Amino acid sequence: MNKLTNQQNNVLAFITCFISKKCFSPTVKEISNHFGFKSPNAAQCHINALIQKGAITATPKTSRSIVVVEQDKEWIPTSYGTPSDYGDYLATDGKCYFTMFYAKGWYFSHDKKADSSLINITHWSALPKQPKGANNG
Repeated sequence: MNKLTNQQNNVLAFITCFISKKCFSPTVKEISNHFGFKSPNAAQCHINALIQKGAITATPKTSRSIVVVEQDKEWIPTSYGTPSDYGDYLATDGKCYFTMFYAKGWYFSHDKKADSSLINITHWSALPKQPKGANNG
């Protein structure tokens, strides 16, 4: 899978969490509403980028057809320790996935709604570094 931008990681985490909670994928409008995009087209652009980068698949012109492609990601149990290097991480509490970052001894969620879940993290995995010159959007 090609490297994802921070926003693409957030969209992927939202889709993964949505599917894990509801057992079906979100619509373009639900993704757009969650992130506060002014147009569903912005969400569709992120979906298209995730498809192009191999993170998800979807059936064209079919609602709720997004499928997250399983990646060979090394999940580290928090019993072995927590991240100590500055950077972005994918974390799970066993029910939901979200992105977080570590800085100066503190963990922060990229999704403000997930900050309270950081204390319940069961596993984490480092996200790839963003390529130099890449847009954050």
